[in-house]
Amino acid sequence: MDGYALRRADTTGPVTLRVVGEVAAGTSWQGTLAPGETVRIMTGAPLPDGADVVVPVERTSTGTFAPDGARPDATDVTVPALSPGDRAHVRRRGEDVAAGDVVAPAGTVVTARLAALAAALGHATLAVHRAPVVAVLSTGGELTPAGAPLGPGRIPDSNSVLVAGAVRDAGACALRTGGVPDTPEALAAALDAAVGAGADLIVTTGGVSVGAHDVVRTLLATPPGPDAGASDVDVAAVGMQPGKPQALARWRGVPWLAAPGNPTGAYASFELFVRPMLARLRGLAGDADGADDARVVAEGWRSPRDRQQLVPVRTDDDGRVAPVGDGHRLSALALADGLAVVPADVVEVRAGDTVAVRRFAAAGRPRTGTAPGVVFDAVVLAGGRAQRLGVPKPGVTLAGRTLLDHALAAARDARRTVVVGPAELARDGVTVVREDPPFGGRSPGSPPAWPPSPACTRRLGGARARPRVRRAARARRGPAAARGRVRARGRRPRRRVPRPRRARPVARRGVRPGGARTRADRRGGRRGRARGRERAIARRGAALRRGRRPGRPERRRRHVGRCGQARRRTRPRRPAGP
Repeated sequence: MDGYALRRADTTGPVTLRVVGEVAAGTSWQGTLAPGETVRIMTGAPLPDGADVVVPVERTSTGTFAPDGARPDATDVTVPALSPGDRAHVRRRGEDVAAGDVVAPAGTVVTARLAALAAALGHATLAVHRAPVVAVLSTGGELTPAGAPLGPGRIPDSNSVLVAGAVRDAGACALRTGGVPDTPEALAAALDAAVGAGADLIVTTGGVSVGAHDVVRTLLATPPGPDAGASDVDVAAVGMQPGKPQALARWRGVPWLAAPGNPTGAYASFELFVRPMLARLRGLAGDADGADDARVVAEGWRSPRDRQQLVPVRTDDDGRVAPVGDGHRLSALALADGLAVVPADVVEVRAGDTVAVRRFAAAGRPRTGTAPGVVFDAVVLAGGRAQRLGVPKPGVTLAGRTLLDHALAAARDARRTVVVGPAELARDGVTVVREDPPFGGRSPGSPPAWPPSPACTRRLGGARARPRVRRAARARRGPAAARGRVRARGRRPRRRVPRPRRARPVARRGVRPGGARTRADRRGGRRGRARGRERAIARRGAALRRGRRPGRPERRRRHVGRCGQARRRTRPRRPAGP
């Protein structure tokens, strides 16, 4: 706060103090303030000895500080009286973090906020776990890179793209190799290349079942020896659907997880096995392996006996889950937002039952890790203008549900939600905070932020709108309107008569040819001119309907008589023919 540092005891009333110095950020003022003295102080500067309060410069007789060299500041300043409730505008040393406080426990994800806090505490570096490098391979002689032409019996390689993307979402670095032919030599060469690239974990998809060309199972069955790359081999049939065939081993000391080739089974294996391994490699703490949420089932399905089932599901607006198509299809996995975990002893899931759902990580929001303080993922502004208009938002319904319920359903992916509004908006699992400052517009009785313009007054039907409405009514009742040539639309008549190119003004009483105004025209004023224009337009329209051009006005010429006096003679022109 830019202002004056002084003693609160000197401000029992408005007082004029003597300015004895100035202190800016990065400097200090040597000395101690005496009664009746003050020091100019800038934001970030240390408080001088003897001062206990800072009065903003805007509240003093100075008003604002002048730039360096612009003009000298006054040597005396008048400050108002301070009450005990006025802020001191002083930050105490060590009030943010005390000595000995733990601000980043082990397993905390280093975010931009935590890095800034560490820098503020004087830590230039932090001891962190390196992001693990994961090599992703897909086995299969039928695999073709995405976007390449497909031959007979070929399919695009999507499993490596799926697993590599999931690895990146989990906070690790993916080293995607792509499709590997179904030969032990090609697979061994790809695994050696992954180890040479510095991979901390190897994940393969496909080739782990009992088929004749399942190369992963063949390579893992190689007898141990000095040339064998695989060790600690464990091939098992896991009691889950999908993802039954699994294998765990080490390839030249690097952990290797072999998942099935079914896309849904590969992703289920990643969620249940790979993600916890990456959390351990990253050194995360808490619910790093993902937590299951209890959800109500909207549509039931069958489950195999003695096998844990993982079903892609999607959450509706009511928070209930339903299966998405065929769980073995990749499109169902793309549309789902979680995997429903059905226990092995359940053979049928009925509507209304409660199942555990492992939610997928939302884009742009880390799924794992903790941070100091309370962090909200969604904020709903539920107070404001609707409350001041006397229509509380909990009472406004849309499609049978309140607006607040719709907003909370849209933010269902958030783990922590806060509602800004009155206390009666409380919901289960939602934090409610009061409106401060109020949102949604001005309070009742306060003046508008801007005065309405005259154009706005006319649009709202103000006093300035009436004359145009009356003129439109007169045009509607006039003779020209009866002939269908003058139409009054809204507040201003619109004329639809095409004007001839060589049309000239029609002589009438009060207006000379050429548009000169006469005394009669001035007496009529604007009303007379409007009537004259309407009659002229009507005459032109009648002439056009008869198939003739409008008649020209009479031409008046000046002649000299016998006595030498000028007189006027009117010689009518011949009417123009067709």
